[in-house]
Amino acid sequence: MDYKERLEVDLLDLIKIVLKKWKAILFFAFIGAIIGGLFGYVSSGREYNTVTHELEQSKDQYRVIPARESLTDASAVWVEENIIIMLRYKEFMSSYLRRDNFSNDFTNLALIDNSNYQNLTTTERTYFQALYAEVNRLMHEGGFTKVDEWLSSIGEDDYTYATAIISELSPVDDVVVVRSFSAKHTFLGLLMGAFVIILIIVLQYIMSPTLKTVDDIKVAFELPVLGLVSGNMDVSIVTSNILGAGKKAAANTIVLSGSVEGSDNELIKDELINRTHGESIKIIKEGSIISDSDSVEAVTNSDAVILIEKIGLSKYEDIARELELCRVLGTKVLGVVVVV
Repeated sequence: MDYKERLEVDLLDLIKIVLKKWKAILFFAFIGAIIGGLFGYVSSGREYNTVTHELEQSKDQYRVIPARESLTDASAVWVEENIIIMLRYKEFMSSYLRRDNFSNDFTNLALIDNSNYQNLTTTERTYFQALYAEVNRLMHEGGFTKVDEWLSSIGEDDYTYATAIISELSPVDDVVVVRSFSAKHTFLGLLMGAFVIILIIVLQYIMSPTLKTVDDIKVAFELPVLGLVSGNMDVSIVTSNILGAGKKAAANTIVLSGSVEGSDNELIKDELINRTHGESIKIIKEGSIISDSDSVEAVTNSDAVILIEKIGLSKYEDIARELELCRVLGTKVLGVVVVV
């Protein structure tokens, strides 16, 4: 079985890694809160009438005036008549053909044969959409289901209703957009910022090709860990374990090797050699057997190998290559000393 299939995610170690990044999490949460707050502020815009001092509920009415001003009188009247025709035809279809599923949406209404919507120009359609929405809003607010009843209530006819509506509307200049900060969007932005950075940390941890925990050596590579070395930690116990493993394997010469070459690893190798000076087992240090031919020769001529690997630097693939090379050379790997 390949070592990759035996690798497991240590949740406890992952949580520790995430907690160590608390400053980054707070920073990104803060950035997320700012972005969420700005989004909430921009999207919260509502139209405020500076004359009536009220928040307006319909934006369509403010499209009516500029849309009307962009048309000639003849074109505007043509659109206004078509709206009344459409509303009456809708009532007819609903009352006599029992079709009550007609939408107020102007796109669907364009399918009605009696409507000339499809023949309108782009500018005329803009006016049609705005005025049609405003008429429907007024009829709904007044509780009218028939357009003629509504016209009678306002004392207008097919040709004058639009002028009456426009005269009641506030000029666009009297309308300003007011915005406010949203605590909800700010909080959601904070959570999203924290979530994103935590997700990145988790993915980096899972996808990292380097050694993460001591258990990875035991589980993924099925090798004994002869000891842990950290900073100025006493290596006497590690030395005893090395000598014990060597005697049990009847090894006279043991090579200390590893996939990572650096001052820390070299110091540890020197310390282990000094501690075993005078023992019956000869300990020698070498470089990486996957990159140094002299080290390969030394391992070939030795009885056993002990790997010195460092968490966060030693790569799983390099460790696997070392083990495979030792197997090919016929040299037994007694275990691993892990530098933390």
